[in-house]
Amino acid sequence: DGRSFQEARIPAGQPFVFKFEIYNHGWLRLKYYNGYRTFKLLHGHDYMILYNRRKGVWTVTEVPE
Repeated sequence: DGRSFQEARIPAGQPFVFKFEIYNHGWLRLKYYNGYRTFKLLHGHDYMILYNRRKGVWTVTEVPE
């Protein structure tokens, strides 16, 4: 629903998998400046999640096949 989130630890430098049981998409919420930024993830797509330590921001990008 994009409103309820479960906290998950993401290990640095290791791949991980999010499972979506009901919908063909899931939501990823990451801390961004003063609040949070929400990203929509789709089934069957691979994503790269990058953190910029200088600016303190996250970037989520789809990995091209």
